[in-house]
Amino acid sequence: MKEECVKYQPKMIDQVISNNSRLCLCLWETSIFAALTPPFTLSGIDAVIKFDDVRVNRGGAYDPSTGVFTATVQGLYHFSCMILANHGAVVHYQLNKNEQPYILGYSHKGAAADSSTISAVIELTVGDRVFVKHRHTAASEVVFGAALTSFLDILYMSKPVVTS
Repeated sequence: MKEECVKYQPKMIDQVISNNSRLCLCLWETSIFAALTPPFTLSGIDAVIKFDDVRVNRGGAYDPSTGVFTATVQGLYHFSCMILANHGAVVHYQLNKNEQPYILGYSHKGAAADSSTISAVIELTVGDRVFVKHRHTAASEVVFGAALTSFLDILYMSKPVVTS
């Protein structure tokens, strides 16, 4: 069965190319990479990390003033977040889809700064929001800056849009 899929794939690609006047594929329309430059203190459960050093914001879907990515295209996205805990501290964080936790992250306490990475593939519709926030209610935790903490998104595949 796998051989058939590979065998027929060039035909499908040719068909998409020949019908390009009717089919618009929105691949790579949205992608972001942003880093955190100053240290950021997370206080309370609602603290969203605002990645201020935006290096790529194709499609303008990420707002550094709020720390929120808002989908402008329906599709399958890959998100990744690397957090570096300040020296000898811990950081409890989560990647949210809208107001619900999607995946949890934790940088543990060590003798020096410690990092952790979370990564997820998420299906989004237009208007869905994705952001990284604090998930600990009782403590303030410091995330290290200096571009050692980062947030990444790539749109893998969007739903084709038929045009007239």
